[in-house]
Amino acid sequence: MSISRNIYLVNGRFSSSALGDRIGLNHLGRGTTSSTITFEQFERLEFPNGHTWELHRGELFEVPLPSFLHRLIQQRLEKLLEPLFKGRAIILQEMAYSRKDARDDYRLADLGVLAIHREPERRERIVYGAPEFVIEVLSPSNTVTEMNERKTVCAQEGGELFWIVDPDQLEVTAVDLKDPRIERKYVGEATVPIRVLGVETELSVQAIFDEICLDRAD
Repeated sequence: MSISRNIYLVNGRFSSSALGDRIGLNHLGRGTTSSTITFEQFERLEFPNGHTWELHRGELFEVPLPSFLHRLIQQRLEKLLEPLFKGRAIILQEMAYSRKDARDDYRLADLGVLAIHREPERRERIVYGAPEFVIEVLSPSNTVTEMNERKTVCAQEGGELFWIVDPDQLEVTAVDLKDPRIERKYVGEATVPIRVLGVETELSVQAIFDEICLDRAD
């Protein structure tokens, strides 16, 4: 006698039954076997406290908890950008978005800058399509492949500007998503251009890292 089980992709690998039981995966399909889930199913899962998960084309990805430094940089960037985009955009840490018209996607931008006319209804949990400006703060667990994939999704889904902020190298990588193959890196006393949502200005690298990362520069 064969026993039908649900098998789902988690972090690029098929989930174990133990993991499935822990977060509720094994009860989604009622005995059917599948490798992907929908956002509707994703919302029904019971994730352990202290864990963050994303859904990429139906596949579950666990996102490690950010460090205190990571959070500080997110907060600094939010404060620096708010006056620049006042009346033009909503700026939000951990902004949830997905691919346009997709029902199997849920991603979190470390910092999202979203055109004000695209603000979702208050009860909505997600923005469909990428924010116009996405910033990712590098963590030790991030890979080049992961950052490239995030950049590509943003380029394909309406994003215009993508930054990678590296607190270890005190460096900002900026990508104009009209041509995501071209990356420009800024360090030291350089200023990073911002050309998005009608804003044309610059932000200094030092303004992002000063005081927060001084111990790393010694």
